[in-house]
Amino acid sequence: EKTWPWKNAANIHYQLLTTAAVQFQARAYPAIVDGSNLVKGRVLGPDDEQGTKRARATRIAQHMTWQLLFQMPGWEEDTDRLLLMLPIVGVCFRKNYYDEIRRTNCSAMVPAEHVVVNYWAKSLDSASRITHIKPMYPYEVRERISAGLWREVHLEQEEQGQDDQGLVDILEQHCLIDLDGDGYPEPYIVTLTKRGDIARIAPCFDAEDVLAMEDGTVVRI
Repeated sequence: EKTWPWKNAANIHYQLLTTAAVQFQARAYPAIVDGSNLVKGRVLGPDDEQGTKRARATRIAQHMTWQLLFQMPGWEEDTDRLLLMLPIVGVCFRKNYYDEIRRTNCSAMVPAEHVVVNYWAKSLDSASRITHIKPMYPYEVRERISAGLWREVHLEQEEQGQDDQGLVDILEQHCLIDLDGDGYPEPYIVTLTKRGDIARIAPCFDAEDVLAMEDGTVVRI
C-alpha cells in the first residue's frame, strides 16, 4: 500500500517511454524501408518529351536501392536499431563511406556516445572538429596497415581486458589543419590512436575544390 504522494495512491507503473519508442520504430520503419522503392530520384529543371531526366532518375534510384538492400550488409538492421534508439536518446548518426578493404560502399549507425563535438556547435557542418570513436579489432587495424592505407601504430589494450584480440578505440577526426603553412587551415581526416599515434591523414577535398586569387579574380586551380 502506498502512502506517497497521497494515502492509498495507485501503485501501477506503465512503461510509457518503452512503448512510445517501439511504436515510433514500428511506424517509421515501413515508411522509410518502403520495399524496393527506398531511393526516389527528383528531376530538377524541365524534362524533354521523351522523359530522359525522369528515366535516368529512375535508373539511379533503382541502382541505389539495390546497393542499400543487397550491397551494404547490415543497412536494414542498422536502420531498425537507429529508429529504436532515436526516440530514447534523442540523436543518432548514420555514416556512409567507401571501405577500401572490402571495396564497397558501407553505411553504419553511429550512436551519439561515439561522436564527440563541441557542445556549442550549431551543426556538424559548422563544427571545426568532429571525432568519431571507432571500436575496432586489432586484426582490422592490421589489415589497413598491411594494405598500405595506415602507418604502423601501437595499440594499447584496455587494462581491464586481458584479451589481446579485444576491441580498441580508434579516433577518426574530421578537422582543420594548416599543413601547407599558408595561414589557412584546410579540412582533413586524421585517424589516430587514443595515445596520439597518427595512422593516416587524408584530405577532405579534391583538387578542383581549391580556389586561388589571380589579378583580383577567384579562379579554380
